[in-house]
Amino acid sequence: MGNDRQFQKTCVVLDIEELLIDDRYKTNEARVRNRPALIAILSNVVKTNTKEHWMERLRNEGVPCAPINNIAEVFQDPQVIERKMSQELEHPLAGSVKTISNPIKFSKTPVNQFRHSPMLGQHTDEILKRFPSKAEM
Repeated sequence: MGNDRQFQKTCVVLDIEELLIDDRYKTNEARVRNRPALIAILSNVVKTNTKEHWMERLRNEGVPCAPINNIAEVFQDPQVIERKMSQELEHPLAGSVKTISNPIKFSKTPVNQFRHSPMLGQHTDEILKRFPSKAEM
């Protein structure tokens, strides 16, 4: 949560108000110090329902939130579809790979298409030529 107020609202939504009086979680600084324990508590609670359920309840309380999508969900996302953000790239080993393109769209300056990620060692010689060896120093 971005601040104490959002944390308080989240605790109410998740029905874990007892955290609000726990010194380990009263302030952002305290929550950061006790992050692993807090994540365990939050994880156990959010597992009890769908992300859609929690997002709706959090949004209704004014708490900013967004889903963590799996790969299939990314490509089914209405914004990804509407903004034409998916593209196919040819990869030398994997063949055609579906990926997300640049989300920034300019009306007069098209964004160049991406290339596949480099193969292991593909640019090693090119990069090493930029740096002098210890023998040359």
